[in-house]
Amino acid sequence: SATERSHYVQYGGWWTTALSFLLSIAASAMILTGNILWVLVRRPKDPRATPKLHRFLARLTVGIGCGLVLAVPVAFLTTALFPVEAEGLKTWENVALFGTWAAMIAAAYVGPSPVWSARWMILAAGVLSLLVPIASGVATGVWLWTAAGNGWWSHVTIDLGFLLMGAALVWTARR
Repeated sequence: SATERSHYVQYGGWWTTALSFLLSIAASAMILTGNILWVLVRRPKDPRATPKLHRFLARLTVGIGCGLVLAVPVAFLTTALFPVEAEGLKTWENVALFGTWAAMIAAAYVGPSPVWSARWMILAAGVLSLLVPIASGVATGVWLWTAAGNGWWSHVTIDLGFLLMGAALVWTARR
């Protein structure tokens, strides 16, 4: 259908898909960065004087932004755990993605600070992202090098993307 082709960017070739992906990431980063800047600019010098609404928004931003980054590899790992023909696979994928995301939004309010919550969520997302290609290889027998050898570039792109994202997230969390 036209909606499916539009949603999965199945038009215009590889460059259109890549550009759509990059623009989507940039738009998401712009919204989160804007929200973080809004909270930081209005933060008083004494953290104890920060209004409750600003503390609430800072933690909500961490939960939504970092929580989604953590939920994506969880959803991919869930897919690797179940066979493709498994009954209810879509349901489990949705539960993994949205359940993890909701749990991370709640978890952002538990830690001692939004920065602490963001750091451990980013670290966990990085480690789980590094595990996605391994889980995929174990589950399907298709490893990065075998996919490249067979010309399965979508598989290669996803595995490399998770490896790069995982490394970048672990590096970011440690800084």
